Amino acid sequence: MTVGVLGNTGAGKSSLLNALLDEASVLPTSGSRGCTAAVVELRFNSELEEANEDGLEVPCYRGDIEFISLEEWKSELKVLLDECSTQENTIYEEKTIRGPRRKLDPQTAAVVTAAWAKIDQVYGKGKMARFSKKSSADVFDQLANDSRVKKLLTPDKSLNLQYNIISVCEGHVVPASKNAKLLTSSVQDMNACLRRSKKRWAYGFRSSINSYVYRKGNGNEPQTWPLIRKVVLYGPWACLLTGACLVDLPGVRDANVSRAKVSKRYLQHCNHIWIVAPIRRAVDDGTAKELLGEQFKRRLLMDEQYGNISFICTQTDDCETTEIMRDHSDVAKSVPGRWERMTELLGKISDLESEISKLDQEEEALKEGLKYAKRIVSARNKALSKLEKGAGPDSKGISEAREDLEVARGEKDEFSQKLSAWAEENTAQLGKMHAECEMGQRKLKTICALVRNEYSTECLQRDFRDGLKEL
Repeated sequence: MTVGVLGNTGAGKSSLLNALLDEASVLPTSGSRGCTAAVVELRFNSELEEANEDGLEVPCYRGDIEFISLEEWKSELKVLLDECSTQENTIYEEKTIRGPRRKLDPQTAAVVTAAWAKIDQVYGKGKMARFSKKSSADVFDQLANDSRVKKLLTPDKSLNLQYNIISVCEGHVVPASKNAKLLTSSVQDMNACLRRSKKRWAYGFRSSINSYVYRKGNGNEPQTWPLIRKVVLYGPWACLLTGACLVDLPGVRDANVSRAKVSKRYLQHCNHIWIVAPIRRAVDDGTAKELLGEQFKRRLLMDEQYGNISFICTQTDDCETTEIMRDHSDVAKSVPGRWERMTELLGKISDLESEISKLDQEEEALKEGLKYAKRIVSARNKALSKLEKGAGPDSKGISEAREDLEVARGEKDEFSQKLSAWAEENTAQLGKMHAECEMGQRKLKTICALVRNEYSTECLQRDFRDGLKEL
């Protein structure tokens, strides 16, 4: 079974898959931009279970990066350059397709921009701009014979392969050994040494595949991912032990048109589809209706395959309790006693927060008093020093200054003692109140998250049904 994991850029697909695989970060994640660039298949590494007579070690993690053929790229490059060419078969000037001086209509400009961007992705940003007004045929000859691209897309003749495949491996163990079996179990079952090794191997594996599969740097340098046909990663992932294959797809609403097209094309090969969206946006951003596209939804309807779609909401622990209680009280009240429990917890939390705030204010007042007293002592000490330098030892001013200094020191000591006494009396109580407040907030957040989950489930199901009815 092949499960395609689909969602908008930044929805948390890669984070979800890392969690399912019980990995820290085999797949890269980013809070600000889409990481997944090529289609990445995730499969169980069956070599770990297959004992061999020689006792030879096998890799714990293995990745096969399969590229398109050179002829396929040349055919696509020809089409892309045709879209970037004028009627005179010369490359457009960049200013004619974007910016305030754009001369093309919006629809044509969008097509040209997408083709232009893909060529820049493969050969480096700014490459196409340097070909402005040049013959399309000459540009094709130069790009098609680029040594880097030819090397990537030409398989080793001795291997007799149709496509060039680059394999990367990390970590080696004896198959069917105790360590091999432990690697496919929970991390908690491993000893400390094996846990450290697995973490190191996973990090090294990710580093090895990053330069091929994911966007390099800030995206300005030549990229590899547009030339990749498929990536298959094998690892000690118990959730895939029965033969399931998870596929991490680029965001379908990715700002990068090429990455979005890759996802839509690969969807045809999936038996099941997981649509991932942050729960805060899942209901509001039209995910259920719009994400799959009209043509694909029609095919699902005709083949009666629409039951093979699941919606997965991420970041469900990110919730504002007061906001959820305000907006979804009707859902909370649908379960007897739940709303009452929520209001009870909220009341206890509010009371505790008021007590904590009161104690915090008392402590702050004592600290400010002590700080002020210290400033007075410092100022009077300086004044006394100045008087002692400019007057005789029996000066009346010096005596008064000394008395003032002693009074200030007494006040400082008094504030210090009060603060110490307050801390001795209230620190333990304050810590206990903070712990009780945090516990109450966790309990309330758990209930509120469930309430929002119920509301979101109902809305997504209704939204999806409405989308099918519109067909």
